[in-house]
Amino acid sequence: MLRIGALGAARVTQMAIVEPAARRTDTVLQAIAARRKGVAADFAAEHGFSTYYDSYEALIADPDIDLVYIALPPAMHFAFAVKTLDAGKHVLCEKPFALNADEAQAMNAAAARNGRRIIEAFHYFYHPVFQRARKLVQSGALGRVIRIESVFNHTMPRTGGEFRYLPALGGGVMMDYGCYTLHWIRRLVDEEPRIVSAEADWTDGGIDLEMQADCVFPSGVAARIECRMTPGWDMHARLIVLGELGRLEIINPILPHRGHSIVTDIGGVRHEQTIAGDTTFDHQLDAVIAALSSDTSLPTEGDDPVANMRAIDAVYAAAGRPIQHQPGNV
Repeated sequence: MLRIGALGAARVTQMAIVEPAARRTDTVLQAIAARRKGVAADFAAEHGFSTYYDSYEALIADPDIDLVYIALPPAMHFAFAVKTLDAGKHVLCEKPFALNADEAQAMNAAAARNGRRIIEAFHYFYHPVFQRARKLVQSGALGRVIRIESVFNHTMPRTGGEFRYLPALGGGVMMDYGCYTLHWIRRLVDEEPRIVSAEADWTDGGIDLEMQADCVFPSGVAARIECRMTPGWDMHARLIVLGELGRLEIINPILPHRGHSIVTDIGGVRHEQTIAGDTTFDHQLDAVIAALSSDTSLPTEGDDPVANMRAIDAVYAAAGRPIQHQPGNV
């Protein structure tokens, strides 16, 4: 029985942990923590957590927890992941994994010295839709891959306290939506990109509202990523692969359980399909539990989170980021 604790009573906590755990018989929602008084108590009562805490440290110290899900702003991932690992617990950490590649490496080092696991929550990867895309690309059905276009645009309202607009908390569209666009292309090619150029639309406070970047992989595959959180978008997520023999387009690779389409045009024959599956979060929790019980590694842990953060760092550098992300107040 896997006993789960969650740091942060965010909306994603319900989707990523509460709902998939409730559909299982081998997990227990042990504890939830939030700093605003009363929030954790209300969340626990509504969603069935056995215990609640008004501090993150108290949850981390709870001996009856095996895995901690971290749903905090990015600037808080490093500190609380390391504390959790040092307390002897496994970690499932929301994306982006950290503020930068150096923090990501230090988080992995903490896992290694404690004999624990830290896994980045790229839930989409474990859904059959993305696995179908990987199979098509890597099977050679499209011929030699020439170019990939990776797009994730979705309006993010500028509400009070929204961390995506706060530099000290690790805000910015590249950190939030852009980490997906990079991860998609990296895991389709299974190589690490070189960032050729990048261009951003910055706020006065130094937050990137839009980002476009061009990159190239060692095999010669060119790729372009695009992400926006400006007004006028509603979950516009697309992944397009152009090969010598044909074209692949995945519509909504991020949340395919809410509707998706896989469109291929190979040799002049167009085919459109969908693939049955549970939610991406159900598939992710399946994979995490199986990996912990069998002591096998997952594709979204180890070198992968570090490499994704290194690519994000390179995009920001190429775009001339006017500020450096600094750790927030933990």
